[in-house]
Amino acid sequence: MKNPVTFLFLWLLLCQVTVAQNLNWQSLGPNNAAGRMHTLIINSSNPNHLLAAGSDTGLFESDNDGLTWTEHPQNYQNTNGQPAFETLAFTCGIQTPNGDIYLGTGDDAYASGWEGELTLLAGNGIYKSTNGGESFEVLPATQPNGEDWKQVYKIAIAPNGTIYACRNNGLAYSTDGGNTWTIPTDLPAFVCHDVAIGNDNIVHVLIGSNYYRSSNSGNNFTALGGNNTGQLPLTLTQKKRIVISDTNPNKLYAALVKTNTCLLGIYQSVDGGDTWTIIGEGNNPIFEPYNDGELCIGSWSSAIAIDPNNDNRLFLGGATLWTWTPSDNWQQIDNITDKTQSNYLQRYKNLLVFKPDNPNILYIATDGGIFRTQNANSNTPAFEAINSGLHTLSAYSIAANQQGAMLTGTFINGSFYATTPNNLSNAQQIQNGTSGRVAISSIKPNIIFTTTPHGEIRRSVNYAASFISALDENTDCQPIIGTSCGGDGCLDGGAYFIMPLHLWEDFSKYQATQEIDATLATGSSNGKIWFCKNPLVLTDSPAWRNIGTVTGGVSDVSFSKDGSYLWAASQTGRLRRITNLTAAVPTQSEVITVAASRHITSVNTGATPNEIIVTLNGYEHDSYVYYSNNGISSTPTFISIQHNLPLMPVYDAVQLSFDPDKIVAATEKGIWIYSKNAETWAPQNTNLGIVPVTDITETNYIEGECSTLYITTLGRGTYASVIYNLEACNSIFNALTTQQNPTNVPRISIQPNPINSNSVANIYLPKPTSAILNIYDTLGRLVTTISLNVSTSNWQQVQLPLMHLPKGIYFACLVSNQDNQVQSFIIP
Repeated sequence: MKNPVTFLFLWLLLCQVTVAQNLNWQSLGPNNAAGRMHTLIINSSNPNHLLAAGSDTGLFESDNDGLTWTEHPQNYQNTNGQPAFETLAFTCGIQTPNGDIYLGTGDDAYASGWEGELTLLAGNGIYKSTNGGESFEVLPATQPNGEDWKQVYKIAIAPNGTIYACRNNGLAYSTDGGNTWTIPTDLPAFVCHDVAIGNDNIVHVLIGSNYYRSSNSGNNFTALGGNNTGQLPLTLTQKKRIVISDTNPNKLYAALVKTNTCLLGIYQSVDGGDTWTIIGEGNNPIFEPYNDGELCIGSWSSAIAIDPNNDNRLFLGGATLWTWTPSDNWQQIDNITDKTQSNYLQRYKNLLVFKPDNPNILYIATDGGIFRTQNANSNTPAFEAINSGLHTLSAYSIAANQQGAMLTGTFINGSFYATTPNNLSNAQQIQNGTSGRVAISSIKPNIIFTTTPHGEIRRSVNYAASFISALDENTDCQPIIGTSCGGDGCLDGGAYFIMPLHLWEDFSKYQATQEIDATLATGSSNGKIWFCKNPLVLTDSPAWRNIGTVTGGVSDVSFSKDGSYLWAASQTGRLRRITNLTAAVPTQSEVITVAASRHITSVNTGATPNEIIVTLNGYEHDSYVYYSNNGISSTPTFISIQHNLPLMPVYDAVQLSFDPDKIVAATEKGIWIYSKNAETWAPQNTNLGIVPVTDITETNYIEGECSTLYITTLGRGTYASVIYNLEACNSIFNALTTQQNPTNVPRISIQPNPINSNSVANIYLPKPTSAILNIYDTLGRLVTTISLNVSTSNWQQVQLPLMHLPKGIYFACLVSNQDNQVQSFIIP
C-alpha cells in the first residue's frame, strides 16, 4: 500500500496545480431552446447572413437564413488582454446603406429575478463593424462616462446618413460615422425610448413622457405631445414605440403603455405627427396585446412594424402578436400555449423585422429565441422556431446527481432534464413557464424538485414523467375556505421570483448502510423558514415545519455539508442560523446582520461548518462578498473580501472542496476566483465571456475522484468545468453515459412521434416482470394506463390508442420492478 502521507501530499499538489489553472468552460446547452433576443440584422449584401443578439447573450450569426447559428468569435476572445466585447448585453442594431453595422449595448431591466434593488446592466456604448460583421470595435466616443451611454436602446439611420442613438439620458446623433456625437440642447436628458426617421429626413423621437419632432436633421426639436384631443398622450412608461411608413413619411404609428404596463393605446398619424387618432384602445378585455394571461408586460416587451406590402397594415407584438387594418381591425395571429399548433409563438415579442428581398418573410425576436414566418401576408401565418445553435437561454439554477443526471431551471422556458452526464444539449423540457431553484436526488435518482415564481414546489418521483405539489397544509393552506384549508398550490406568505430551495442528503451513508438521510428547506417572502425531513420517502407526502423566521423575507436557504446547520438569508441583509433541526423547537441564532438593507442573493457553507460565504445584489455599494470563519460561534463575524473584485452584483459563491483556499463567485461579469491566502480575485471566463452567472454548484463524483463546477448564465445557458482530476472525470462520465442504456434495464421508444392512429410503443423488458405503461399529461395527471405482456422478455410492440385525447404534450412512463423509463410524445 502506498505511503498515506506521500499519497496525501501528491493529492494536494495535484489539486493545487489543477485549480490554479484557468477554468476551461464547456457549454452544456440546452440546444433545443433559446432565450431573450431583441436584435436581428439581415446583411444587405447577403440576405442569408443574419446577426442576432439579446440580453446578455453575446452575438450570434447564421449563414443559412437562421437554420443554424454559431457564436461570433468575439463573444469570448481577448484583445491585448481585454475582452473583445466588454459586455454581451446587446440591445439594438442597424446596418447602414454603405454596409456598416452598429450594435448598441446595456440592458435596462434584464431577467435577473432578484427582487430588491433595481438591476440595470451597464453597457459599453456602441460597437461598429466596417466589414459586414466579421469584427467589431467599440466607438470610443460612446464608452460610458458617468450616466452617459450606459444604455443604448435604439439606433436609427437617416437617408442623409446621420446616425441617431436613443440612450438612457437622451438622444445623440453623429454625422461622421460615430466618431463624434452631438447632443440636441432642446431635448431633455431623460430616457430616450425610440427614434424613427422618414425618407424626408424628419426625425421623430419619444423621450421621457413626450413626443418630439425635428425638421432640420436634429438641430432643433419641437415638443408636440399632450393630453388634448389629437395629440400623442404624455406618459412616462417604458418601451414606447414609433414607426414610419417607408413609402409615405406622413404616416406614423405609435404604441404606448400605461403605468401598470398594460396597453394605453395604439395611435396613427397621417399628417406627419401633427395630429393622432387612436386605433387601438386600452382597457379592452378582447384586445390586450401586453397581457400574458397573468399580468401585463408592456414595459418588458413591445414591438411594432408596418407591413412593407401595405402601410395600412400594422403588426404589434407584446405578450401576443396582432395585426391591424382599417377593415379587419385587430386580429391575434399567434397562440402562446399550444406548441403543437402551426401558429405557436413564444410569448414576449421584442422585435419584428421583415426580410428586404421578400416582405412575406417576417422574423420575430422573442424571449424564447428567433421565430420566422414565410407567409406574413396571410391572415393565419405559420411560425417556426429557428434556434438551432442559438445558445441564449437564461437559466437560474442547476443541479447534478451522482448518476450523471442534470436539471436546470430557466426563465420562460421551464425546466430541462437530461440523464446524459455533462450534456444538456438535447435535454427534455419537463415544464413550461419560469422555473427557479431545482434539485435532483442522488439517493433516489427518480426524485427531482422544481420551483416556480408563484411559490410552487413540485416533486416528481418518476424521472420527471409527472409532478405533484411538494407542499402540505402547513405550507399551503390559503386561501381558507370555511374552517378548512383551501390551498392554491403555492407557498403561503409568498415567495421570491427565484424561490429558495435546498436539498441535502447523505449519499455516502446511503451507499454504506442503505439508510436514507435527507432534508429539504425553503422560505417565504413573509420571513418563514420551512424544513422538511422526509422529501425522499415515496410513501409519504412531504411534511413541513416552520422552524424559524428571518426579517424581511427569505431570499436563500442552505444546509451545511454535514446537514447539521441550516442558514436562511433575507433581502434585508440579515441571516439566521438554525441547529437541532429535528428537535421539537430547533435552535435559532440571534439575527446576524451582514449588510443592512441589502439583498442577499446567496448564503453557502464552505469546507467546514464555520466557513460561511454571503453574496449580495445591487449597485453603488462598496462590497458584494462577505466571509466568516466562525459561523457556528455564538457571535459570528463577517468581513468583506471584496478587495480587487469589481463593484458589481454577485449572485452565488462556492468554496472548492479540493482547494479550500479558493472561492469561486458567480457575478454580473462572469466567474471570478478568490484566493484567501493572496486576498486577490481573478476572472475565469475562458470560453464563457463577460456574462451574468446566476448559480454555481460543485458536484463530486464517486467519492471525490472527480470534481466538476456547473454554472447557469443569463443569456448563454449552462456550462461545466472540471476542477479536479480531468482523467478520472472523463472515465467516470464515459461510464455513466454507458449506463444510461445498459442491456439490463427496460427501454421505451415511441414511433412515429408526433403520434398518429398507427403509432406504437416499442418496449424492452430484460426479463419477464410486472410492468405497465402509464400516460401522463403536462400537469402530472394520469390519463390512461396500458397493459403489457408481463410474460414476455426482450422487445414487444404495443399499440397506442390515444388519438381521442386532447392535443398536447404527454409522457409515457414504463413502470416495472426493474426500473422506470420515460418517453415524451405529442398528440398533434
